[in-house]
Amino acid sequence: MANRILSRISAMLTFAMEHDWIESNPAWRIRQPGEERSRDRVSSRDELRELWPALHETEAKKEDGTPKPRLSQALNDALLVMLLPAQRRGEVCTMRWQDIDLSAGWWLIPAESSKNADPHRVPLTPMALKILERREKADNRDDLYVFSNHRHTCVLDRAKKAAAILCAKAACHSSSARTTCPGPPRRTWARRAWIGSTSGTCSITAA
Repeated sequence: MANRILSRISAMLTFAMEHDWIESNPAWRIRQPGEERSRDRVSSRDELRELWPALHETEAKKEDGTPKPRLSQALNDALLVMLLPAQRRGEVCTMRWQDIDLSAGWWLIPAESSKNADPHRVPLTPMALKILERREKADNRDDLYVFSNHRHTCVLDRAKKAAAILCAKAACHSSSARTTCPGPPRRTWARRAWIGSTSGTCSITAA
């Protein structure tokens, strides 16, 4: 984070130099505060096995009868669709009906929702299509966003904390999950696909 802040400050000062507002860029003399590290955290198979059934429930109870923390149907569906086609949270949570072709099984991610600002098409898996078809037929369907709890409001802000709630309180009981929420679905899928390809097998199912 510190390196990115320095980079942005330097870019602003360079812009000021180009417009003759300042004579030099003092940020050029500042060393990067730290070493960049890639985010390698991915979900383990055990974490996925425990998270998967929790995403199919909106209510559940522990053995002593107390309620387990669970998410709304919209959040459950959004997290499942993140796992299935392995797309980014922001892209899935802002998914619009106008960008989906259920008959052809394609989802067009528009430039304004794409991380790299480049539109691209994503093939939808059969399970993801079933989720989307069910949501399309729901009585409380929003006419703009696929995953919405309120009119014309997507679940993006709530999804940021949704998986953490399940991991911290109920869904994940492995030692690694107690301290860290499962890694992003896109990175988890890519890592497991790579491991599968090098070992001759490839499985991304949680159960």
